[in-house]
Amino acid sequence: MLHPLVDPAKPRQGMMQAKALLIQAIRRVELDPANDGLPPLVVIMAMVEEKALFPLSEGEEVLLLLPPKDVWERQFLGRLPHHEPGSRPMGLEEALRWYEEHVRWKALGLPVTLLTGALR
Repeated sequence: MLHPLVDPAKPRQGMMQAKALLIQAIRRVELDPANDGLPPLVVIMAMVEEKALFPLSEGEEVLLLLPPKDVWERQFLGRLPHHEPGSRPMGLEEALRWYEEHVRWKALGLPVTLLTGALR
């Protein structure tokens, strides 16, 4: 969601903080009483820190797309060597840390609906 703000610049520090602020802004708009009765928003984000997302507000839901680790790793390693303008390529070690972080959410009992299976 933040790529338009950083393209075509090189990667910048502060992206995780910016994502957290974006989540706050979306919640502020969505939870305003004047917006009651409007269709719900669907927000798609990747690599979000737990502290930015939880606790959830009433009516919020987290759908976590996470295939089995062996499938995920095979897909990650088989991807084309391309990344979005303004982003930096992510190595397997860093990606595995994010995978384990998201697996941990379910193990901690955080309110997530885990969607598994091979994703294409």
